[in-house]
Amino acid sequence: MTSYAAQTTVDTGRSREEIERTLTRFRATQVAWMRDDETGRVIVAFKRDGKTYKFVLQMPTLTDRMIQYTPKQMILRTDAQRRDALEQERRRRFRSLANLLKATLDAIDTGIISEEAALLSNLILPNGSTVQEFLLPQIDRMLEAGEMPDLRHALTAGEDRR
Repeated sequence: MTSYAAQTTVDTGRSREEIERTLTRFRATQVAWMRDDETGRVIVAFKRDGKTYKFVLQMPTLTDRMIQYTPKQMILRTDAQRRDALEQERRRRFRSLANLLKATLDAIDTGIISEEAALLSNLILPNGSTVQEFLLPQIDRMLEAGEMPDLRHALTAGEDRR
């Protein structure tokens, strides 16, 4: 399987600039970038229509199997080849993020999908986590248990806030 933008020559800085232009074009009022060297993540967060969203891009490392070995023959790469493969994969991931954001925001503005449906998993909640980060562990527990939680209290609490 060929990865999207596997041979891209567009550097990460240019992709980041494109992402910022795309977010501005699609009415993002605030944009923030963060690089976390401990976890190897790059995060872009933006505000749109009063809601804040976060996209996390996991960066590859020199110790990742896909960087250490060639994809087809699984031959160990030299140090120089690993550095080249690492940079290529970083460029590829930034291109993928640029493509995702552009396509998603265009689909929202075109009316193909609602903002809520398209971006819900990336919505930042009051505790700082995204809907996805908050719900996935709970969904796993529900699937393991084979039952839904009792939502009567949650529904009553929601009515009190109105």
